[in-house]
Amino acid sequence: MSSGRSLSLERVRSYLRRSEELLRQAGDLLRSNEVAKASEMLWGSAVNAVMAYAATKGRALTSHGEMKEFVKQLAVETGDEEIWRTFEDVAEALHANFYHEFLEPATVLAKMREVEAFNRKIGELVERALRG
Repeated sequence: MSSGRSLSLERVRSYLRRSEELLRQAGDLLRSNEVAKASEMLWGSAVNAVMAYAATKGRALTSHGEMKEFVKQLAVETGDEEIWRTFEDVAEALHANFYHEFLEPATVLAKMREVEAFNRKIGELVERALRG
Protein backbone atom coordinates (compact mmCIF):
# COMPACT_ATOMS: atom_id res chain seq x y z
CA MET A 1 0.00 0.00 0.00
CA SER A 2 1.39 3.40 -0.92
CA SER A 3 2.00 6.03 1.73
CA GLY A 4 -0.69 8.28 0.21
CA ARG A 5 -3.27 5.48 0.26
CA SER A 6 -2.34 4.66 3.86
CA LEU A 7 -2.75 8.29 4.89
CA SER A 8 -6.11 8.48 3.09
CA LEU A 9 -7.30 5.27 4.74
CA GLU A 10 -6.35 6.61 8.16
CA ARG A 11 -8.27 9.83 7.44
CA VAL A 12 -11.35 7.81 6.46
CA ARG A 13 -11.13 5.74 9.63
CA SER A 14 -10.63 8.87 11.73
CA TYR A 15 -13.81 10.44 10.35
CA LEU A 16 -15.75 7.22 10.95
CA ARG A 17 -14.50 6.98 14.55
CA ARG A 18 -15.43 10.62 15.15
CA SER A 19 -18.88 10.01 13.64
CA GLU A 20 -19.47 7.07 15.99
CA GLU A 21 -18.18 8.98 19.02
CA LEU A 22 -20.41 11.98 18.30
CA LEU A 23 -23.40 9.66 17.95
CA ARG A 24 -22.59 8.11 21.34
CA GLN A 25 -22.20 11.56 22.91
CA ALA A 26 -25.54 12.62 21.46
CA GLY A 27 -27.25 9.70 23.18
CA ASP A 28 -25.60 10.61 26.48
CA LEU A 29 -26.63 14.25 26.10
CA LEU A 30 -30.22 13.31 25.27
CA ARG A 31 -30.38 11.17 28.41
CA SER A 32 -29.19 14.24 30.34
CA ASN A 33 -31.87 16.35 28.62
CA GLU A 34 -29.25 18.50 26.88
CA VAL A 35 -31.27 18.53 23.68
CA ALA A 36 -29.54 21.39 21.85
CA LYS A 37 -26.07 19.93 22.42
CA ALA A 38 -27.29 16.47 21.42
CA SER A 39 -28.66 17.97 18.22
CA GLU A 40 -25.29 19.41 17.27
CA MET A 41 -23.52 16.13 18.04
CA LEU A 42 -25.95 14.34 15.73
CA TRP A 43 -25.33 16.85 12.96
CA GLY A 44 -21.59 16.42 13.49
CA SER A 45 -21.96 12.65 13.36
CA ALA A 46 -23.69 12.81 9.97
CA VAL A 47 -21.14 15.32 8.66
CA ASN A 48 -18.21 13.14 9.71
CA ALA A 49 -19.76 10.13 7.98
CA VAL A 50 -20.01 12.17 4.78
CA MET A 51 -16.45 13.43 5.21
CA ALA A 52 -15.28 9.83 5.48
CA TYR A 53 -16.92 9.02 2.17
CA ALA A 54 -15.54 12.18 0.57
CA ALA A 55 -12.06 11.16 1.75
CA THR A 56 -12.42 7.85 -0.13
CA LYS A 57 -12.79 9.99 -3.24
CA GLY A 58 -9.79 12.16 -2.39
CA ARG A 59 -12.03 15.09 -1.46
CA ALA A 60 -11.75 17.36 1.55
CA LEU A 61 -14.97 19.25 2.20
CA THR A 62 -14.13 22.61 3.71
CA SER A 63 -17.42 24.50 3.89
CA HIS A 64 -21.04 23.92 4.73
CA GLY A 65 -22.06 24.71 1.16
CA GLU A 66 -19.48 22.32 -0.27
CA MET A 67 -20.79 19.60 2.08
CA LYS A 68 -24.37 20.12 0.93
CA GLU A 69 -23.41 20.03 -2.75
CA PHE A 70 -21.39 16.85 -2.20
CA VAL A 71 -24.33 15.11 -0.49
CA LYS A 72 -26.74 16.28 -3.18
CA GLN A 73 -24.45 14.87 -5.87
CA LEU A 74 -23.99 11.63 -3.92
CA ALA A 75 -27.76 11.17 -3.86
CA VAL A 76 -27.89 11.67 -7.62
CA GLU A 77 -24.97 9.29 -8.27
CA THR A 78 -26.43 6.53 -6.10
CA GLY A 79 -30.02 7.12 -7.16
CA ASP A 80 -30.90 7.27 -3.47
CA GLU A 81 -32.87 10.46 -2.78
CA GLU A 82 -33.14 9.46 0.87
CA ILE A 83 -29.49 10.42 1.33
CA TRP A 84 -30.23 14.01 0.39
CA ARG A 85 -33.55 14.12 2.24
CA THR A 86 -31.98 12.90 5.46
CA PHE A 87 -29.11 15.33 5.23
CA GLU A 88 -31.25 18.32 4.26
CA ASP A 89 -34.34 17.66 6.40
CA VAL A 90 -32.89 15.83 9.39
CA ALA A 91 -29.24 16.76 9.88
CA GLU A 92 -29.74 20.41 8.93
CA ALA A 93 -32.73 20.71 11.30
CA LEU A 94 -30.60 19.27 14.09
CA HIS A 95 -27.85 21.78 13.31
CA ALA A 96 -30.36 24.65 13.42
CA ASN A 97 -31.80 23.31 16.68
CA PHE A 98 -28.44 23.83 18.37
CA TYR A 99 -28.87 27.58 17.84
CA HIS A 100 -32.65 27.98 18.06
CA GLU A 101 -33.83 25.15 20.37
CA PHE A 102 -37.13 24.47 18.62
CA LEU A 103 -37.17 20.65 18.68
CA GLU A 104 -38.64 18.59 21.51
CA PRO A 105 -36.52 15.79 23.03
CA ALA A 106 -38.74 13.09 21.47
CA THR A 107 -38.28 14.68 18.04
CA VAL A 108 -34.51 14.76 18.45
CA LEU A 109 -34.57 11.11 19.54
CA ALA A 110 -36.53 10.20 16.39
CA LYS A 111 -34.09 12.18 14.26
CA MET A 112 -31.23 10.38 16.01
CA ARG A 113 -32.59 7.10 14.64
CA GLU A 114 -32.61 8.64 11.16
CA VAL A 115 -29.02 9.81 11.56
CA GLU A 116 -28.05 6.29 12.64
CA ALA A 117 -29.63 4.87 9.47
CA PHE A 118 -27.98 7.60 7.35
CA ASN A 119 -24.58 6.82 8.88
CA ARG A 120 -25.02 3.09 8.22
CA LYS A 121 -25.86 3.82 4.60
CA ILE A 122 -22.87 6.13 4.17
CA GLY A 123 -20.69 3.59 5.98
CA GLU A 124 -21.69 0.95 3.43
CA LEU A 125 -20.70 3.33 0.63
CA VAL A 126 -17.36 3.90 2.36
CA GLU A 127 -16.74 0.16 2.60
CA ARG A 128 -17.57 -0.33 -1.06
CA ALA A 129 -15.27 2.53 -2.06
CA LEU A 130 -12.42 1.10 0.03
CA ARG A 131 -12.82 -2.33 -1.53
CA GLY A 132 -12.46 -0.60 -4.87
